[in-house]
Amino acid sequence: RDKAGAMPSGGASVPAGVVGAGAGLETDALLALAGLGFRRIEAQPVVGRVMERLGEGAGLDRIIRDSLKELAR
Repeated sequence: RDKAGAMPSGGASVPAGVVGAGAGLETDALLALAGLGFRRIEAQPVVGRVMERLGEGAGLDRIIRDSLKELAR
């Protein structure tokens, strides 16, 4: 049972620009876009604009879809 060694301590860091209740949605959208090959540096401002435009009630699927439309331009 001691074979695993010491586990790193400390909490998970929150990426810059991710604050508040929408942080989970923003992070999830960024991870989804990264999985599709988009770099965080290009996707983060787009996701932020989309979330601001759609408002608090926006679902993750809509945020990703609208972000993809903007990134495709």
